[in-house]
Amino acid sequence: MVTAHGRGRQPRRSAALALAVCALALTISGEPPPRAGSPATAMPARSDEETALLARGERLYAAYCRSCHGGRDGGANHPLTPVHNHEGHTWHHADQNLMTIIMDGITATDERNRRIRGIPDSVPRMPAWKGILTEDDARAVLALIKTWWRPEQRASQERHSRATDSAAARAAE
Repeated sequence: MVTAHGRGRQPRRSAALALAVCALALTISGEPPPRAGSPATAMPARSDEETALLARGERLYAAYCRSCHGGRDGGANHPLTPVHNHEGHTWHHADQNLMTIIMDGITATDERNRRIRGIPDSVPRMPAWKGILTEDDARAVLALIKTWWRPEQRASQERHSRATDSAAARAAE
């Protein structure tokens, strides 16, 4: 049988070979290979403490965040709800800002911005998770989200967070 590729069943064999290689990689590494279209995370080897933090972040994200924001591959429930993966803009914000958003939710300023931008009331608002999540819980969620970003996005966000920390320290003096 000759296919459109002119090679008989070669494409099917290639797919089977690719599947076998992925299964072998999973068996050896204990982690699935990157999904097609997802960024290579280039994360360094993780300590037991980091692994536990990310597992905690995954449990919390699944319970409190995924239904609105989607997961590693996106999938927000509304076009105006930000996704937190490499395709979103979460990495543009410093850790301090992200912690405030998680803990305090939508503020009066955010409501004013929603009206200016014409965002309908039917679009869900970010709830305040203070009293439900601890700051350590929020940090675990952020640690997980950061694994979804490209290395250059993580580096940019880290620089922005350090600059924001430095500015806050100077203002406090």
